[in-house]
Parts: sequence; C-alpha cells; structure tokens
Amino acid sequence: MATAAKRSYGSGRLFVRADSTGRETWYGSWRVDGRRVKRRIGLKRRPSMADGLTRTQAEAELRRLRRGRPFPDRTGL
Repeated sequence: MATAAKRSYGSGRLFVRADSTGRETWYGSWRVDGRRVKRRIGLKRRPSMADGLTRTQAEAELRRLRRGRPFPDRTGL
C-alpha cells in the first residue's frame, strides 16, 4: 500500500473537495500568525482531460500563495 509523502512542518496542507455537481477542486491551508487560512487553489485535473491542475501544479501554486502578500486582519468583522 502506497502512502503519501509527509510534508515538512509549516509548509501547509493540500486537499481536494467536491462540489454538489461532483467537480473536484484543490484547496490549500496553512497558518499565518497563528491563524489557519484556507484558500482555493484551482480545479483538479480530470483523467485524460487538459483542464485543471495536476497535484504537482497545485503544490507549486500552494507554495506561490504562501509566499504572497500577508492576509488582511479580519478582527473587525
């Protein structure tokens, strides 16, 4: 049985969620200043189709998002 490689600490999490129509989307979550943030990465690639992101592409996008600008403080909401 194959197991997924464990991510290094602090590098976030990548996962897939399906909507009500069954379309799968990549999501990432990680911590910023002690708070967990969750962001949509993009559609998951379907077998034998050219649309969407592969796991490798989703991983790269997650890394890019994590390096991006800080998230706004939402304490006033």
